[in-house]
Amino acid sequence: MKSENLMNTVSLARLSYYEKYLNCISNKEKLSAYFAYQDLSSSFFPIIQMLEIALRNKIHHELCELHGEDWYDRIPVSEESQNLVKLAKDKSLSSKGKNYTHNDVVSNLTFGFWVYLFIRFSL
Repeated sequence: MKSENLMNTVSLARLSYYEKYLNCISNKEKLSAYFAYQDLSSSFFPIIQMLEIALRNKIHHELCELHGEDWYDRIPVSEESQNLVKLAKDKSLSSKGKNYTHNDVVSNLTFGFWVYLFIRFSL
């Protein structure tokens, strides 16, 4: 792919950062800096994922202590969060069969569910 096409694909606005803050002048320098940044940031994904899972599991454990294993059914946050619980249950049923566990449901809850949960508790 030609660098002009690649520049437009990534976006000139995004690449302007590399010109402004890293003094990259040529398109090749900007794209090289962009890809180096992408490579560097991808190294953090496994760590972030582990932290997210550890936090989710800790929250799940604490909510089980307070509200029982099916806390996600007992804390009606919003219609949207209830829909996300239903989707998690459907996914658990699809992958594990009718004997899926509460842990299966929690592991299938999307990030959006947790946002709704924390918004409720912060009000």
